Amino acid sequence: MSGESRLEGRRVAVTRPREQARSLGRLIEREGGEPVLLPVIRIAPPEDWSEVDEAARRVGEYDWLVFTSANGARIWFERVATLGLEPVGSARVAAIGPGTAEALEKLGARADLVPADYVAESLLDALVSEGARGRRFLMPRASEARDVLRLGLERAGAEVTEVGLYRAVPNADGREEAERLLSAGPVDAITFTSSSTVGAFLEVVPEPLARSALERASVVCIGPVTAATARERGVRVDAVAREHTMSGLVDALAECLSAGHVREGVSG
Repeated sequence: MSGESRLEGRRVAVTRPREQARSLGRLIEREGGEPVLLPVIRIAPPEDWSEVDEAARRVGEYDWLVFTSANGARIWFERVATLGLEPVGSARVAAIGPGTAEALEKLGARADLVPADYVAESLLDALVSEGARGRRFLMPRASEARDVLRLGLERAGAEVTEVGLYRAVPNADGREEAERLLSAGPVDAITFTSSSTVGAFLEVVPEPLARSALERASVVCIGPVTAATARERGVRVDAVAREHTMSGLVDALAECLSAGHVREGVSG
């Protein structure tokens, strides 16, 4: 916790899934801010578990088990436990960033590799540098995740198995709640922690209200991929976290708002 309340009096919209929003909300509260929880996405199971279950039964055949999100780590361990199987086997474990590594640690596993920059491209470079040719990689992940890792590892001569553990889908049930909270008063900032949150915000929140909020508030993204998605969807991005973690996002929020980037009906 910092010695000063860097977000004192600021209302900050949190668009993460409900079960994860509170962790970011607590960080905002520690800085004196008021988190406005807008769970515009929810985590849904795959339509068919068969590929996941088959991969779990063969986990001992893989050299690397690669996790690209805390959700992926948690759901993998939960599913494997229901099958009564070993979640890691003899595979080495890679995590895309410290948040995922921390989730693994809480689940009783240690990440053998965490890249310096917490994006898929950096994880790819780190895995290739460990020697990818002829190695077998298992990647339990979101069904809609990018193909950067798989394609890069395959080009490096690896065999890659991806299994869709979960889907991040728009939370239609949150529409009325979002309308109520955003209509109650302006927010100073809107945070996006994944590309899915950007698309879901624009889908779940009624268009006039969404655009008004985005024009007036500072928009802060957790990383460059999320920021690129926002810009592709016509959303102005005011700041991107240098460290792609929840703490890094709060730092970016504080810097952005202290620099006076709160909008007053002006789109950038």
